[in-house]
Amino acid sequence: MKTVGELDVLVRDLPAAHGAAWAPAASPPPPVPVAGPQGPAAETVLAVCSSATRKGRWRPGALIRAVSVLGDVSLDLTEAVFEQQVTEINVSCVLGNVDIVVPENVTLRGYGGGVLGNFEVTDGSAAGADPQAPVVIVRGFALLGNVEVRPKRGSRVTDLAAKLRGRPGT
Repeated sequence: MKTVGELDVLVRDLPAAHGAAWAPAASPPPPVPVAGPQGPAAETVLAVCSSATRKGRWRPGALIRAVSVLGDVSLDLTEAVFEQQVTEINVSCVLGNVDIVVPENVTLRGYGGGVLGNFEVTDGSAAGADPQAPVVIVRGFALLGNVEVRPKRGSRVTDLAAKLRGRPGT
């Protein structure tokens, strides 16, 4: 038996409590959507007159917002576990600094600019491009601030599943 309709056959001849007919239990509420109308839910790293850092072993989402207002944001993706092929980072920097470091075999793409500031994306994957490695897209602006995105030499994204199976990773 898998449906309420199939169970109805089994309980049809049972007396109903207080003369009321049996009714199925209320269905659970629908799950809360992870994505809104603008796309996937975003993780926000915010620094207002302060600093914010994400580093070490962490799982960045498909969309990250980095906001710096008179502060410093540091995102270190060198030990991150990428669960998707493309990760997009939207940066807003006003009178602050945003520093993003990725493994050297990740493909970087930058779309943005600076107004009396600096928006610099250095892609070092051209020499040893890895088609299986993740792509990190950085979009945004720097107003009287500095946004710098660069690969860290010697750090590479590896295939963790292959390591667990005993095969060399990529």
